[in-house]
Amino acid sequence: MTDGGAPLTTGARVEEFEILRVLGAGGFGVTYLARDTNLACEVAVKEYFPARCAVRRNDGTVGPRSRAHTEEYRWGLERFLREARVLARFDDRRIVRVRRVFEAVGTAYLVMEYVEGRSLAAELKEVGKLPESRVQVLMEQLAAGLEVVHAAGLVHRDIKPGNVMLREDGTPVLIDFGTANQAFGEQSELVQVTPPYAPIEQYGSGEASRRRLGPWTDLYALGAVAYTALSGQRPVEAVERVPVDRMARLETAAPDVSERFATAVMAALAVDAEDRPQTVAAWRGLWDDARGERPRFFWWSRAAIGLAAAALIAVFWIAGGLRPGQEGLADAGNVASAESVEIAPDVAPEPVAIGLPSVEPVAAAGAGREPEAQETRLVQDNEASPTPAVVSTGGVPATTEAPNVELAPPPEPDGLSPLASFRDGCAACPELIVVPAGAFVMGSDLNDQERPTRRVQVPEFAIGRHEVTRGEYAAFVEATDRIQDGGCRVLNDDDAGRANAREASWRAPGFAQHDDEHPAVCVSWADAQAYAAWLSERTGARYRLPSEAEWEYAARSGTTTRHYWEDEASGQCTHANGADSAAAVRFGDWAGADCDDGALYTAPAGAYAENRFGLHDMLGNVSEWVADCWRSSYAGAAPDEAAAWGNGDSCALHVLRGGSWASPPADLRPAFRESNYTNIRSHVIGFRVARTIE
Repeated sequence: MTDGGAPLTTGARVEEFEILRVLGAGGFGVTYLARDTNLACEVAVKEYFPARCAVRRNDGTVGPRSRAHTEEYRWGLERFLREARVLARFDDRRIVRVRRVFEAVGTAYLVMEYVEGRSLAAELKEVGKLPESRVQVLMEQLAAGLEVVHAAGLVHRDIKPGNVMLREDGTPVLIDFGTANQAFGEQSELVQVTPPYAPIEQYGSGEASRRRLGPWTDLYALGAVAYTALSGQRPVEAVERVPVDRMARLETAAPDVSERFATAVMAALAVDAEDRPQTVAAWRGLWDDARGERPRFFWWSRAAIGLAAAALIAVFWIAGGLRPGQEGLADAGNVASAESVEIAPDVAPEPVAIGLPSVEPVAAAGAGREPEAQETRLVQDNEASPTPAVVSTGGVPATTEAPNVELAPPPEPDGLSPLASFRDGCAACPELIVVPAGAFVMGSDLNDQERPTRRVQVPEFAIGRHEVTRGEYAAFVEATDRIQDGGCRVLNDDDAGRANAREASWRAPGFAQHDDEHPAVCVSWADAQAYAAWLSERTGARYRLPSEAEWEYAARSGTTTRHYWEDEASGQCTHANGADSAAAVRFGDWAGADCDDGALYTAPAGAYAENRFGLHDMLGNVSEWVADCWRSSYAGAAPDEAAAWGNGDSCALHVLRGGSWASPPADLRPAFRESNYTNIRSHVIGFRVARTIE
């Protein structure tokens, strides 16, 4: 079985185009540098390959990951072809030229000119920021190109420094129209955002939002590009600007910029779409006369600010050891240039660190000894191997397999040792495992949405040994009289995809669950939150959904490899319920593992081998809601950010982890992440709870 997300390799042929290398990969496709063997020239070829729902099979064809993804895959393919044909009509030097579009091997390809030069992202990474005169010229040229796009009824939707190529003469070229939206006011079921260049309306779509896209959507992104280029700082992400906008105005971030131009940029960056200029012409009218204006700040005020900043830096340097640093401005994305990020293996670069009992602790801050001198380390000979070392401790039997660890102080929460299991005093309460505190490397280099990897410190917490079962969920529904109307998305034999069935529910998810030990499905994010709140009220403990970081830390359980089991052909069917050989036979076009896990749909909780923390079904069975709002990558995430990201009650999309019974092998990884709408219910989605340990 090939990796379902693998791009085409060097030397592969798609009709007359020979693949030279990957230029970039994003949520909706992979862009390659290729050679047109007929015309003997280099071109950029974009392949329709939505990572969320596509898979590449052994025979080289591309198709939906599973039958459940068929409708979404075909919808996106039709849009890709339609929009490519619209773009092919443009003949403007500021818009990348489309040379050909065609279908092959189950997907579609868009052939574009290969723009010689470098991206605006690369220039900003080198110089930090640009003078106002240069930015105004760029904005004039990009705005003129956008007028052509908008006149054709398209919205680009992914304007960012990485998607602005600079020809050798400095002329900007808009590239990557793969996510362009046909017709103003239309909404897309495929959501892609590039923080911090995406406006608020791009975070909600489909049934979950009434917001509409239009020229104002691209103007926000263009304003964000201008803000970045002028100040050397990225604007605050749109979803973090509500309900209180704490983003520094451009007048403060770049005091040398003329007042008129700064006002125009901030108008484009208005959070609410109706507060922005509605057309390119209206926006350009705000700053056409700005170039003759003098800066508002005088030398004396800048000198005062400089002195104050120097004094503040000195205070912090003396008090705590300030270390200067600067965040890079390069973008990852679908960039038709040689500077795009190439895909790397899904292997974390270092081992995790997990607290275990009965070991010599690390010195506390201020204890008078260097922490390094007191650290006890247990590191395997081969850090890439998932086979753990064995330790004998007071809290874990000598036969227990302990993960690859750096040992930290042993906590004693509620009288329980790490890796102990318990229930909070009620028959319907789920069984929990105490997850020890520690650090791990989160994410992978396989997909853009899993990058960049970073080391995260996770406090001790507890998490469900398995997903919440039907029986446990039934107790909640009975106690609260919770009504779950609106149906559930289930398999639909008529259109070979998914459809919402109003009669479907967690009691009747479209397939047989023979007992109450199966995981509850057809549960929305809001339903899961309500269940956790009910448990909290009943027990007095703080139940919640785990954060992304907590979930991945628990799933990895000390391993640094692609899975938490040996990467053998039969490993999936021993440890996880996913798409397998039986699913491939039953559903025809499903890409499954070359083994049979014994379950076509869900399996009873705990039916498969546990991981090294004693947790079952962290991968497969049902996709699990976590607390975080969706973000398209970890760019800008705090190094030790273990808490849930975003205001969970106000975002339209939330993160799902772990994959399900319908997921192909490529998705059954601790780092894999996807999203869905807050109110969606699906036969592949469930959850498990976490509990805070005070």
